[in-house]
Amino acid sequence: MKGTYKEEHWLEDSIYITEDDFQKTEMKDLLDEVVFFHYYGPTEIDQTTWEVIKKNAAKCSDLTRQLISEIDEWAKECFKEKECFTICGI
Repeated sequence: MKGTYKEEHWLEDSIYITEDDFQKTEMKDLLDEVVFFHYYGPTEIDQTTWEVIKKNAAKCSDLTRQLISEIDEWAKECFKEKECFTICGI
């Protein structure tokens, strides 16, 4: 979700990544390299942290890089309005 966690899910301007897609990629490892990723709770990602994640994704699989690219399109719009986005976990 854009911004900090508001104890809400399924917001219209949020993006959703299935657990299956999350598991097929190295997303958890990428996140754990720079933040403590809360698999079952909220994890905030600011723009600086996101840039590091994107840089680290260069060493990952094509599928992971594709997912990062798709998230990045959304994140660019998010950072125009908000200081962070929140991964809400499963």
